[in-house]
Amino acid sequence: MCETRAAPVVAIDVGTTNLRVGVWQNDRVEIIPNSQGAYSTPAYVAFTASECLVGEAAELQATRNAANTIFSVNRLIGRKFSDGKLQEDRS
Repeated sequence: MCETRAAPVVAIDVGTTNLRVGVWQNDRVEIIPNSQGAYSTPAYVAFTASECLVGEAAELQATRNAANTIFSVNRLIGRKFSDGKLQEDRS
């Protein structure tokens, strides 16, 4: 008889300030560390003239590059770009 194995399930926790990624395996959730070894990543994305920054790197430059830095991404989920609140926040 053939044994059926469930595929791993990945979950992404999109918080206001941090993101976390976990996988369900061995009957429990295991939080996956980011490339710096931390179990949460600042919820920031920034664009410069030469690169796209994410996480801590984006957060660290947010005050000097505010116009090109996105944070609190959970408030964007499910909204259209034309949403009045989003357009107000862009100003």
